Amino acid sequence: DEETIDAVAQAVFLNEDWIEGDRGILNEDELLQAFIDNNPAYEPQIRETFQHLGETVHTYGYTERWLDSLKNKGYRLYILSNFSEPLYNQAKEKLSFLSKVDGGYMSYQIQLLKPDPAIYQRLIKDFHIIPEHAVFLDDLLDNVAEARAQGLNAIHFTSIHALHEVLQLGIKI
Repeated sequence: DEETIDAVAQAVFLNEDWIEGDRGILNEDELLQAFIDNNPAYEPQIRETFQHLGETVHTYGYTERWLDSLKNKGYRLYILSNFSEPLYNQAKEKLSFLSKVDGGYMSYQIQLLKPDPAIYQRLIKDFHIIPEHAVFLDDLLDNVAEARAQGLNAIHFTSIHALHEVLQLGIKI
């Protein structure tokens, strides 16, 4: 029912504990307990939701083909994503496109989150990226703004079609 959906969403996805999970400072058991502590009355539903976190991740059908085409053109590809370890472990089969990237980080791996400037600097330093020669894509404007502040060319990703228009028309980013 709507009340349960809202209560579980508030306890799991819509609070600071979700962010701390992405930061990687809580292990799986601690993260689950933090969610339960947010609303103990819904413990069974929170446990059920936690066991199925990976089902919340979906990839676009074009992702692997698009990455292949970029790789074939000689581009190096890196990932920088806010992601918790439990979510990654449950969703990794859906993230097969990660085998096509040259490197990068899930936030839990380095305990940094976008849009913290340090996460961009870590990616730039560790992978020898020249910011003015790189294009950063993100669906969140705050992350795009910080990427630009760190010297990266950044595009707010809203759809693959809009991205192609920006890149093909040579619009200054």
